[in-house]
Amino acid sequence: FNKDEWDQVAGKVMRQANELKFKNCFIPRRELLNTGSSMLVFASVDQLYWGNGAGSEENDVHIDKEKWQGNNKIGDILMMLRDDLRER
Repeated sequence: FNKDEWDQVAGKVMRQANELKFKNCFIPRRELLNTGSSMLVFASVDQLYWGNGAGSEENDVHIDKEKWQGNNKIGDILMMLRDDLRER
């Protein structure tokens, strides 16, 4: 495993994996679309890249981006996929 190489492709791989999941599986796709225009957050204190780095039980910190220590890449990917699915 080469972490530097993974870091270069991780976002693309995760997007492709989630794209396949939501395009091919009706129930997860329906659930994603049912989120409307809500901000999607992977609330996790120990996930600084994929999550918000803040968790979900810290006084609604999951909706206050200013308090995040992480990037919420999973949330961003899911929101982009949701938009793409709506356009189809």
